[in-house]
Amino acid sequence: MRHHLQAAFFRSLFIGASPPYLELAVRRAHVVRDTATQLAAVRDARDLRRQIKAHFVGEPAVDEGGVARELMALAARGVVAPEYGLFTPCGRANEVVWFLSGLPVDREAAADYELIGKLVGLALYNGIQLPIHFPLALFKKLMGEPLLLSDLAEIDPELARGLQTLLEFPEEQVRETYCCSFTIAPPPPPGSMSGTDATAAMVELVPGGADMELKGDNRKEYVAAVLNWHLNVVVADKFSMFQRGWDAVVAESSVKHLFNGGELMQVVLGDDEFDLDALAEAAVYDGGYSPESRVVQDFWAELKALSLADQRRFLFFVTGSDRPPVGGLGRVVVVIMRQGPDSDRLPSAHTCFNVLLLPEYATREKVQVMVGRAVAHMEGFGLM
Repeated sequence: MRHHLQAAFFRSLFIGASPPYLELAVRRAHVVRDTATQLAAVRDARDLRRQIKAHFVGEPAVDEGGVARELMALAARGVVAPEYGLFTPCGRANEVVWFLSGLPVDREAAADYELIGKLVGLALYNGIQLPIHFPLALFKKLMGEPLLLSDLAEIDPELARGLQTLLEFPEEQVRETYCCSFTIAPPPPPGSMSGTDATAAMVELVPGGADMELKGDNRKEYVAAVLNWHLNVVVADKFSMFQRGWDAVVAESSVKHLFNGGELMQVVLGDDEFDLDALAEAAVYDGGYSPESRVVQDFWAELKALSLADQRRFLFFVTGSDRPPVGGLGRVVVVIMRQGPDSDRLPSAHTCFNVLLLPEYATREKVQVMVGRAVAHMEGFGLM
């Protein structure tokens, strides 16, 4: 992707058409809508492949990467939040998000699905990891790869287990035990207490499916049809708009020849391993601090004592992203700088440069309190 960024820069120098950056200025309280509006106004796909320069209206900051990461993270989180009505938590312990089925896509929802597709493409081009948990199936669909039962298991583990049981069932007992045809109940409207819509007519999984009995010799075809229904058919309109946004950024690139679905997922969502020891080892110090400074050692000890969720919040507080890049936290260089003697001032951060400004608190207990408060109120507080 780097050659696309370089091409945009040199076009601006020698052709003089426009700046070499994709500039976004958004209001923090309206991140999703402002981002969607400004990206929708970009008509030339080449402009979407420029490096992002972001700015929050009313906030002083020079974007050296951190502000863009924060904007992308906030916009992505906003679009996939359950209350936004586009995606729903699912999978084991609701650890992934998937397209919300059961409602038609209106004009506004279509624009928002397109936005999140663009954000995924922009994240790829800008080397930004998004703090969202899409399943592998989404990235395999973008890459045109076949979907497997294991992909369904990440989204609906109970259904996947049931289909696996069917595949392993004694062949001669399938027909009399399951007593069903190649049909399925449509998804219920969001908010329904039932998993299916009992008042709706059954839908054929394949043409003529109502007249096809499930038997031992056709159960593989049945499982494939159910898999296709859940991962493709019922989300087709939503995914189509998502893919439209993705294609607006990457359609003319060679990305499909660079990654498979799993690799694309890792590049966009980052590394799952959260190794604070690696982050501490890569850190550098300024303003009189060193790894041996008492407050520095207290800081790392208290940070490691936090929950994983709060550790991720800290990473977002300092860098604008709560996801480690490919290769892990050892590739993230955080600068810890002394911000004067002991005081009641909370730590602050220059997300542009991954700099944490840390006063020299007098006790470890005070380090714990101040760092905890800063992380709890991180968004828009103490970020520069």
